[in-house]
Amino acid sequence: MVAQLIGVGTSSPGPAAPRLGAAETVALFVRLKLRLVGNGLMGSNRRLIASLIGTAAGIGMAVAGSYFAALLRHADSADAYVVLVYAGSAIVAGWMLLPIFVFGIDESLDPRRFVLLPLDRRALLVGLLAAGFVGVPSMTTLVVALSTTVTWSYGIVPVVYAVVGGVLVTVFCVIASRTVTTALSEIVRSRRIRDLWSVLGMLLVGLLAVLQVGLPSLAELATRSVLEDIAGLLAWTPLGAAWAAPYDALTGEWPLGLARLAVMAAAAAGLVAIWGHALRRTLESGGAPVRGRPSARRPGRGELTPGWARRILPSTVTGAVASRVLILWWRDPRQRVSLLIIPLILLAVVIAPSMAGIQDETLVILAPGIGTLIGLMMLNHTAYDGTAIWTHLVVSLPGRVDRAGRALGSATWALPVVVLASASMCLTIDRPDLLPGAIGGSVATVLTGLAFAAVSSVVIAFPAPPASANPFITPGGGNVAVVLQQFAGGLVVGLVSLPVYVVLGLTIWWRPEIGWGLLIAGPAYGLVLLRLGNRLGGRYLDDNGPELLSRITPTRT
Repeated sequence: MVAQLIGVGTSSPGPAAPRLGAAETVALFVRLKLRLVGNGLMGSNRRLIASLIGTAAGIGMAVAGSYFAALLRHADSADAYVVLVYAGSAIVAGWMLLPIFVFGIDESLDPRRFVLLPLDRRALLVGLLAAGFVGVPSMTTLVVALSTTVTWSYGIVPVVYAVVGGVLVTVFCVIASRTVTTALSEIVRSRRIRDLWSVLGMLLVGLLAVLQVGLPSLAELATRSVLEDIAGLLAWTPLGAAWAAPYDALTGEWPLGLARLAVMAAAAAGLVAIWGHALRRTLESGGAPVRGRPSARRPGRGELTPGWARRILPSTVTGAVASRVLILWWRDPRQRVSLLIIPLILLAVVIAPSMAGIQDETLVILAPGIGTLIGLMMLNHTAYDGTAIWTHLVVSLPGRVDRAGRALGSATWALPVVVLASASMCLTIDRPDLLPGAIGGSVATVLTGLAFAAVSSVVIAFPAPPASANPFITPGGGNVAVVLQQFAGGLVVGLVSLPVYVVLGLTIWWRPEIGWGLLIAGPAYGLVLLRLGNRLGGRYLDDNGPELLSRITPTRT
């Protein structure tokens, strides 16, 4: 197969065989993608189960979308136009945004893997585009887009426009996804740009979270005329042009619909040009990381651990592990992304309600929720060490010491954060009497989450994204399995933390004096669970250290 890719003959000596044509290149890359997917499924039961679940979800969405399109056949054509433009725009926008957060870079056909092969850039682009159609998301999108032919089955011309539009929108979605991931694979190789990208992404998420507070007010302004005006704007963008074209054909404005399809085709062509430029940069750079200016810090000058941390962390082996974890929380760009989420959540749950004039005491229950979320961020924390965990194994570091050090390093910053959040929440709603219960409950949920993470991060550990890669991806294509593991972990943490939430609920809605008991019993409950989690996780690490190292190390297919 490699010989076919580079166009070298294998059966006869002499000059190299002619390079593959476009059709042969497409067929070859499709077979390559199918073989890689098949090999990955055969090598892991977890991936097989995740793939079956993902396929079932894709089939379900395709059936639901087709049924929805069929129902619109009986609606007023103007209403169907508005609904399809909004729903279709959401689908296209999802293809452009979700690769960053969910699907990530498709490592099975990462362009950097073809750097050393003498492949023509145009042939590589065609092959990667064809391989992009091999998968559940693209097939689901194509089925849903073509199902709009049922919606517009009033005549042959609208149906033809729907078919052409469905194909164009699917092609555009795949190209957009490939363009985003290829561009990101180039961007995130620069440390400074990667950090800036993560900060901007978190600011965008925080802005969206704050804007959600004003959605009810915006919904009141969303009259029929406003919705139609917005749909009219979307219909002239790549988001909604293909979905609106059949309606134009139905109403006799077929040149207008043709213009919309032309907009879609031109947008796809423009994205191909951008993708080709990003692909060229990737191939010319050889996949080498972009190096920034060396640090001006002299060797031996200063300390890695902040002074305040050195004063509170013990001078023991556990303290050394905690110090390393504390350093990595800020210096590792993958973990820094998670760390930046916390201020945005505080902004959403503390400041946003006050901006909206919400003074409900129920908001106090959100403070322990922040503690639970911090614990969930640690569910796979060991995997971020990658091969570096070998240093713990080679010196026979006791597993319980490793577990305790990780918990201590994370608790060093997490506990002050949840205490500050609890105090801010209670003072915002003018209920200082709930402060003891809120603080006790928040500390308890942090410790409970760390307790479960002490076990989960070794028992159900999975590879983390490489330090030089997009921090939102998961190597090996196991994103569905990762989501399932995180869902199961969140469910367990929620159940174990349920007593804390019940007592806090009694404090809020019955007797605030109970909060003083929670202030004492909550942290004690969390510490007991944390000690138990460190012991269980440490024992597993002692018995299965090499297997864990193999499991969290990304494999190359």
